[in-house]
Amino acid sequence: MGGCFSSQPCFFPFLLRISASLQAILTRENQDRLLATALAPEQPRSRKVPVTLNSSTAHPRLLCHTSTVFWAIKYQDCLDVPERFDQEFCVLGSEGFTTGWHCWEVSVHDRNDPPAVNPSASRLPFLWGGKACWAIGVAKESVRRKGTFQLSPQEGIWAMGKSVRGEIVIFDMYQQKLSLQRPLQSLRVRLDCEARQVEFLDAKTEASLHTCWVGAFPGETLRPFFYLGQDG
Repeated sequence: MGGCFSSQPCFFPFLLRISASLQAILTRENQDRLLATALAPEQPRSRKVPVTLNSSTAHPRLLCHTSTVFWAIKYQDCLDVPERFDQEFCVLGSEGFTTGWHCWEVSVHDRNDPPAVNPSASRLPFLWGGKACWAIGVAKESVRRKGTFQLSPQEGIWAMGKSVRGEIVIFDMYQQKLSLQRPLQSLRVRLDCEARQVEFLDAKTEASLHTCWVGAFPGETLRPFFYLGQDG
């Protein structure tokens, strides 16, 4: 114990000498600049982008407007182009991302409810039928368009939504169920291409619901992804 206390009179003057040296180096201007840098407000990590639906990718049973998709009464008479989903009820956004941070919001409503009136072009109404299963997220440009497939990262899709059991889940091989504090009315998707992550948030409360690791996608473009189904 005695040895510890005896070292303090030598230690403190050493610190004081360092402090005096720093004061001499940092002029008043430099100190103000350093303080301003330390206290600068955090810049927003994501840029809200307007999302429009690419009707050329939409399954023939989906009726798409610029910012709304719902089940059509019958199959649409449309060309079977290579980019169109022919088996799975999917549609992609027109916007593609390879770098940076981006986010968009989707309002979800039952078909019997009126769509939410939203002046922001960044919020996309998403309608479905009473016994529906829906999914929202991002997909690689190279995602399969023909035939059937699972909604999973293995297929180049990172999405969350409502399962046929009525549960809000992350669509992967486990379909992880999410416990929500309140019914989900608007979903925010936040894509961070630099960190290779996609985060899902409750747009009303800004509470984070889940974050997915996208992984490397060299040369790939990521697009907003939407799935709209019905119970079998």
